[in-house]
Order: sequence, then C-alpha cells, then structure tokens
Amino acid sequence: VGLGIKEPIDERIIDIILNKIEANQVKRFFIQIHPEVYSDQLKRLLVLHDFYHYNNWVRLLRDNSPAEKSKTNLLIRKISKSDSSYFGKIVVEAFNWPSELADWIAAPVGRKNWYHYMAFEKEIPVATAAFYHSGEYAWFDFAATHPDYRGKGAQSSLLSQRIEECRKLGVKVIIVETAEQTAEKESPSYKNVLKSDFKEAYKRPNYIFVKK
Repeated sequence: VGLGIKEPIDERIIDIILNKIEANQVKRFFIQIHPEVYSDQLKRLLVLHDFYHYNNWVRLLRDNSPAEKSKTNLLIRKISKSDSSYFGKIVVEAFNWPSELADWIAAPVGRKNWYHYMAFEKEIPVATAAFYHSGEYAWFDFAATHPDYRGKGAQSSLLSQRIEECRKLGVKVIIVETAEQTAEKESPSYKNVLKSDFKEAYKRPNYIFVKK
C-alpha cells in the first residue's frame, strides 16, 4: 500500500516484495497502485513479473454534514474488547477470507482512536463496521454483514451511526473505500456510501500476483 509515493516502483522494489512474499510462502496477494504513479511503464513492469490487473477500489470522501437517518429493526451499538471475536468472525465469513485473519481483524477493538460497532438481531451479532479517528479525519472500514442477514439495513444504519459519532468528535473529512461498481459485478457497499453523501475521489487499481 502506498507504493511509488515516496520512491519510484522499479525492479529493486518488486524484487524486495517478491522475496518477502516467497519467504512467507504467500501464494496470492495484491499490489495497490495510487493513480498519481500509475503509468504504462509501471503496467509493463508488473506484467513482466506475473502481476495482472484484478479490479479497482474506489476512494470516497464526505464532509461532516448530518447523516440521513436509516430505518432498521436491528440494534446498532458500539462494542468493546469482549465482543471482538464476534467482530472478526463476521468479517471473514462475509468476505470469504481465511479464518486465520479473524484474530488480526479483531485486534484493534478497544484500542486508542478506534471505534467498532456491530448490528444485532435480538442478541445475535450480524454485521460490523469501524472507523479510525485522527484529528479532523476519520477512516471507515470493516463494514461487513453475515450472508444470512443481508438486506436488513445493517450497513446503512452503521454508516449513519459512525457519521454522527464523527461529528461529535469534530471530524471534518470522512474517508472510505470500497470495490468499484461495474457492469460485470455489483457493489452494494458502493451504493450504500453514495446514498450517505460520499463523493468519489479516485480509483485505485489492484494488481494481483498468484504463485504458479
């Protein structure tokens, strides 16, 4: 993440990445390219090393204007460390990620400047969301809904809750990212953030490497 911002992406940088990946026996990973450094020369370099364009993530921003209230029968509440294992479990199940990532995702719950929320149907945790606060900025992420509970308004309500919390903290700019909406693939998350008045800032291409 952030490759090319402080120094150019060249053969040496690619070799460092691939050597570290090989040492840790990783078979599949992304390199994310900021649009300021994206070029035909860089595309050729990545293809030469067996990377190919997989998709784009979209970075979006909004100001601190009030959030539109969202209706749901789910209970939205801020969580503490005691609920962190449920948080991690929902995220990996929602995105079909390896279960080993659950502890890593749960680790920031309760840490300074982190705010984590879950949606509950009665007492069953069904959806997650979080943000990190730094001065006048906040970064939203880890929005996930268990596949069995989608379509109940969880993410719209979690967006509203976090936006209002940011307003109380004096945040002026809220940042979020999600997969690009395309003709081939729907992105419900993209639609949700647009409804919450986020505006697209830029697209960031993801290049994937799969070990042969």
